[in-house]
Amino acid sequence: MSEWLGALGAILVAGAIIVVPGYAVVRILGFRGLHAWAFAGPVAVPVIAGASLIAPLVGLPWSVWALLAVAAVACLIALALRLSLRKWIGLRPTTRPRAGGALAVGLVLGGSLIAAQFVLIVGDPRNISQTFDNIFHLNAARYILDTQNASPLSVSQLTQGVSDRITFYPALWHGVVALVAGSTGASLAVASNAVMIAAGALVWPASLMLLGTQIFGRTRTYVVALGILSAAAPAFPILMIDYGVLFPYFLAVCTLPAIIAGTLAMFGLTERTPGSTFVPWLVVLAAAVPGLLLVHPSAFIAWLLLAGIAAIVAFVLLARRRPGRRRIAIAAVALGVAGVAGFALWRALRPAIDLNLWPPSQTPGQALGEVLTLSMERAQVPVILAAAMLLGVVVAWRRGTVGSRIAVGYLAVLMVMFIITTSMQWLWLRRAIAAAWYDNSPRLAALIPLMAVPIAAFGVEAAWRWFVRRGPRRVTTSGTPAYAALVAVGCVSLVAATQLISIPNAIERARYVYIPSESSPLLTPDEFALLRELPELVPSDAVIAGNPGTGTAMAYAIAGIEVLHPSVIIAMNDDIALIDNETNDASPGSPVCGALQRTGVNYVLDFGTQQINGENYQYPGFEDLDSSESVELVKQIGEARLYRVVGCDGE
Repeated sequence: MSEWLGALGAILVAGAIIVVPGYAVVRILGFRGLHAWAFAGPVAVPVIAGASLIAPLVGLPWSVWALLAVAAVACLIALALRLSLRKWIGLRPTTRPRAGGALAVGLVLGGSLIAAQFVLIVGDPRNISQTFDNIFHLNAARYILDTQNASPLSVSQLTQGVSDRITFYPALWHGVVALVAGSTGASLAVASNAVMIAAGALVWPASLMLLGTQIFGRTRTYVVALGILSAAAPAFPILMIDYGVLFPYFLAVCTLPAIIAGTLAMFGLTERTPGSTFVPWLVVLAAAVPGLLLVHPSAFIAWLLLAGIAAIVAFVLLARRRPGRRRIAIAAVALGVAGVAGFALWRALRPAIDLNLWPPSQTPGQALGEVLTLSMERAQVPVILAAAMLLGVVVAWRRGTVGSRIAVGYLAVLMVMFIITTSMQWLWLRRAIAAAWYDNSPRLAALIPLMAVPIAAFGVEAAWRWFVRRGPRRVTTSGTPAYAALVAVGCVSLVAATQLISIPNAIERARYVYIPSESSPLLTPDEFALLRELPELVPSDAVIAGNPGTGTAMAYAIAGIEVLHPSVIIAMNDDIALIDNETNDASPGSPVCGALQRTGVNYVLDFGTQQINGENYQYPGFEDLDSSESVELVKQIGEARLYRVVGCDGE
């Protein structure tokens, strides 16, 4: 564990980057306490994204200084809004929150449990997620470090080559990883893990806490239970750092609960604090919602769906109050315009993918069983969490408040979305409904804990109230030492019951893609070792070819050496095709030698034939290199080999 002490600085810097800019802005706007802490991450995201867009336009390299400059401007804008709103609207700071001490305990418990889970999963902070998507994610972060440009209009050039075509790619995650690495000197592997831990331990529990307390209140029992349960669902956050790996989506979902809480408050469906009008919430949402789009559009579409439901409920409640024809007409027109705009965005943001890329994988009955037991994606059943959720659904519905019933409705909608995605056989209808999530059930599974966990915490609170009312008075009388001991035992029991049943299984499943072994899906320990030696074996301006699916593409992220294939899927040209097909036959005067010279390729990595996700991409030019006279062996560690291309020497 001593390696993690060395990574502590990177984790702290990552936490500061994804929290401090947003916290400063929302504090200036007038939010305090949990509201400020929960909105810090969601508002920091668009500040960081704005910095990444503005910095190259004004000639600034991507650095903490560029972020601080844009954050300062954002604070000035927030101050101007605050002064205007105070004068015309009456925005005022929040009062000191109730259950403040218990709230802090819940946040600390949740964050600590998630951090511990992530540390157990990763093992060593220098390990990486050995998954298909992480080839691009880490290489994109390296590209940002090399170019000092984190703009979402630039990063796609990594896999497109030099192109005049402007392509948007949401690169905020990669920009933050590059910032952490560049400002601390940490490797990209350590920086990526640091951002992952900071987002999971700081942003997610606070964001979820705001949503839960906005709906169900702030009793001590509830906030402590919600903090513990924020780390109890295998589907999130663990699944999103295991499957894929979907780091940008993971960060976006971490911020989503607070944005949903703000949306409900804006429509007057939950407690409105701070202020007495919808305006403060509208302001903070105007800042936070674009961040979802800039981190990952799928999370934005999830918000669009839930916000649309909230808008319809608010309109129905308004109509029931019979406020007058003019107000109803204005509300109806606004709802209609928003509905048309939302539908247009829903269609526009759908990715173009093969209908059979992620086909249905189970029956509707199996999918229903998974959502009711919170064991989506074949996870082990989190018995206590699932039981608490089912109890919470009953109690929340019987409570009868608008917020509690919306929570149950949201949970049902998210569960139905998962069932459709994982089991519907009418692929055209499945595409129409779930294309924004790539027809990919794990992405929908990750959304269910957004509502399942707050409802489950309400179920725990109901069970606790029942026990206290019926238990012996000498033990259940608040303020006595016996009651304090009972509370401590209850907290320890809830932690043990949630962390020792299904979470160990989820951790073990995720460890497979982080802990290198001879059966690792991307890089074996020998391949890792060779990549780390590359800076001593090749010139700094070398370009290395190789089958990217076997892990050779990671030479760029890990060693900082340019590669011909920075991802499994890149824009091809004639030179790349020649190198991929004929390097092992290179000889003076052959066409491939011209391609090697033009691209600068002078080395080849051979990591065998095992490819990520069992793929079978063909690269004939990198086969049988051990018997080719066109290359010479430079270094071999186990079965991992580095060759220098010599077939074109003498030209």
